[in-house]
Amino acid sequence: DVTAHRYEQIAVFFGNNFVVTFQEREGDPFNPVRKRIASSVPNRLRARGADYLAYALIDAIVDSYFPPIEA
Repeated sequence: DVTAHRYEQIAVFFGNNFVVTFQEREGDPFNPVRKRIASSVPNRLRARGADYLAYALIDAIVDSYFPPIEA
């Protein structure tokens, strides 16, 4: 049931060398991004700037809504 899924506001701010996120609740959709950053395999998240990290975080937010929608 999609209506049973809890929605929240997540703010993302970024500049040349930083990304800041704010959330209303504990827990977040950013775990896949953290895993990619922590990986020892070279990847785009580590090679590109804050703008690409902001893109990846926003993409993770959107992706986190697909399981409830598809259910």
